[in-house]
Amino acid sequence: MAKGKTFPFILVSPQCPDGLLWSGPEVDEFVGLVAKRYQVDPQRIYLTGLSLGGYGVWEAAIYNPQRYAALVPVCGGGFSAALAGRLKGIPIRAFHGGKDPVVPLRQAQAYVDAVNAAGGNACLTVYPEGGHDAWTETYASPELYAWLLA
Repeated sequence: MAKGKTFPFILVSPQCPDGLLWSGPEVDEFVGLVAKRYQVDPQRIYLTGLSLGGYGVWEAAIYNPQRYAALVPVCGGGFSAALAGRLKGIPIRAFHGGKDPVVPLRQAQAYVDAVNAAGGNACLTVYPEGGHDAWTETYASPELYAWLLA
């Protein structure tokens, strides 16, 4: 890699077509196809995404919570916070800018609160002065990768 780092995992970054939204079933089906194609350990599937991809993280995990070992939604929200209690068995670290003008912080907070109210383990890191770009700091953090690989 350019910065001399290698990781023992596969990273796939699908792009949502313009004008569409990720749906939980679509994301989950894609993850299932990748896992089968590359013989991924089904106990170690982690899902992360930023902005609209963060919505996809929440929606896919709610659709099929048994598939995912951990979630890292970044500046994402969604439409199903009332169902987020289904994620109580999945470790979650969410990240969001406190001054995000695109996806309101309250959306991420609603998901995290619902998971924790159901007895889950969700943590929300807020960058108080951060805008929508919460991903640069999040994905640059060695601690995040250590947490995922633990």
